[in-house]
Amino acid sequence: MLLVSSCLAGINCKYSGGNNLNEKVLELVKNGEAIFMCPEQLGGLPTPRIGAEIIVKNGKRYVYTKERKRCNIRI
Repeated sequence: MLLVSSCLAGINCKYSGGNNLNEKVLELVKNGEAIFMCPEQLGGLPTPRIGAEIIVKNGKRYVYTKERKRCNIRI
């Protein structure tokens, strides 16, 4: 079983409210070979949302929004 990003399966969960549909990924999901999830939503971010990026501090990685709000995502 594979775990794939929801946006690649056509789910509108991208920060902008859209998706990045990939037909091959969608087929995997349809055939029961993969399940989808959105790590950003699991981390508590809404859709749509402000863009975010990974920032390394003292060797640890954190996700911050463009407004510099730290997100509750472990990476």
